[in-house]
Amino acid sequence: MSCLYMLKQSTAAPKGRGSSLRILKLGLSAIRSITEVREAFSFGIDHIDVLINIAGEISPLVPATETTAKDFLAAFELDSIEPLLVFQALWLPLQKSLSPKLIMVTSSVGSIAEIEPMPGGSYGPSKTAQNWLRRALHLENKDCGLITITLHPG
Repeated sequence: MSCLYMLKQSTAAPKGRGSSLRILKLGLSAIRSITEVREAFSFGIDHIDVLINIAGEISPLVPATETTAKDFLAAFELDSIEPLLVFQALWLPLQKSLSPKLIMVTSSVGSIAEIEPMPGGSYGPSKTAQNWLRRALHLENKDCGLITITLHPG
């Protein structure tokens, strides 16, 4: 299961006196369209300052020669496709922020340059794709002020 955590500036905080954050959690499973994500957030969010995409499930960590197509497809859906759809669905409210930020929680297992001495199975390649997507989203949207970051949870 992947989760979306959104941090939103509270409207209850007086301007100029700091802000408070409200954390919302949405469990996603087999998201098929950005419309599904938008519908899940149809309760009046006017803007998003920081979107943190946390998605991942350690699939069987086996050598590439033993990785099944089923595991490969499942990992890519969870770790790469769903975070992209969440970003696409919530890009409009992100653009309404003065400084929109996208944080992708990924893994060092997805690094090509610093590949870990362990079998990555389908998890490593799916996180590599997520890292690539984060970079592409930054380059494509930097003129809109989007700041993107990847974080390793460990």
